[in-house]
Amino acid sequence: MSGGRLPLIAILDGIRGAANVSSVLRTLVAVGCSKVLTTAGTVDTTSERVVRESLNAASKLPLLGRLSWDAVSQHVPQGSKKFKSFSVYLCDSAMDTEWTSRGSAENERRSKKALPLADYASVDYTDGLPAVLVLGSEAAGLSDAAYDLARRHNGIRVHIPLSAGVESLNLAAAAAVIAFEIRQQLLTSTAAVHN
Repeated sequence: MSGGRLPLIAILDGIRGAANVSSVLRTLVAVGCSKVLTTAGTVDTTSERVVRESLNAASKLPLLGRLSWDAVSQHVPQGSKKFKSFSVYLCDSAMDTEWTSRGSAENERRSKKALPLADYASVDYTDGLPAVLVLGSEAAGLSDAAYDLARRHNGIRVHIPLSAGVESLNLAAAAAVIAFEIRQQLLTSTAAVHN
């Protein structure tokens, strides 16, 4: 782990709420995320509100903003001596295959059926580094392009089990829960390698 950063890349997919983006950025800095990419449609991370509410978190880690999905693909590892493969983890509150996002319902059903769904705490985030965590909008969910990236790169949908009657967590809360689980596993894995 160089410079306090972990092999974790986060992609913010079409998140329009400045408060959510601000909180997520603070969390990603706290866990030691190595890079953040935002897709077109995500709130501007340089806006006065995001900078203020995130305590200027965007300046504390590499961040490339408002990218097309073609550009996103250019900023994730494509295979190297250090990283032969990477895995994509979709933070997905949709538990069934009937849920739809920004794409057509049929495409969404096919995408979800093609990717496994797992409890976030049961996933080995050290299997295929760096870990790429994709977070979507609470209103629109994850884009079809996020599912496409996941299908091409060892993708899995992860969710946080909740008590009956609770549909989902706020995006920032869900991001914190999953990101700190990834951090714990990566730190434990790194410590095991050095011992």
